[in-house]
Amino acid sequence: MERSVLSVVLLTMLFVGCSKDDGYNCESCISDLGAKFEICNNGDGTYTAEARDKSITVSQDQLDALELTPKLYIELDCELDMGLEF
Repeated sequence: MERSVLSVVLLTMLFVGCSKDDGYNCESCISDLGAKFEICNNGDGTYTAEARDKSITVSQDQLDALELTPKLYIELDCELDMGLEF
């Protein structure tokens, strides 16, 4: 009986400890030339944008100043297909 209770407690702790991934979502698109553009929320007010082996960090303040959402930012980069610019 003790073993069953201990197993349930350990499994519960494992699931609770691993379930905090909800704020680290990503948006991506594929350009007309086939390049993948992706932006991911780092969970600290910044985003990591990646395309063509290039990676940059963009802050929420930078996006707000341009009145862009992360999704719109990466869609514009994807549409222009010129790489990541800020």
